[in-house]
Amino acid sequence: MLAAEAAPAAEEKQAGGLSYAVNPRLNISSTERRLREFWSGHRATMGVAASVAVLAVFCTLLGLDLWRSAQTGHSMAGY
Repeated sequence: MLAAEAAPAAEEKQAGGLSYAVNPRLNISSTERRLREFWSGHRATMGVAASVAVLAVFCTLLGLDLWRSAQTGHSMAGY
């Protein structure tokens, strides 16, 4: 058995005492691994959702500004 093969086995023994499952090669929890898999699978979807959210906020603020300017009469005071 090589030393490189023995190291993961030793890490597995140490990981047994932890309260969460640890990947001995990457040393990350199973929850983090699942989160990374989810994010890599839905990266494009999250990007589109974020872009739509930013666009919606921008359009809402622009619409409110136009609504307020239409409600107040045009004044010549600042002309």
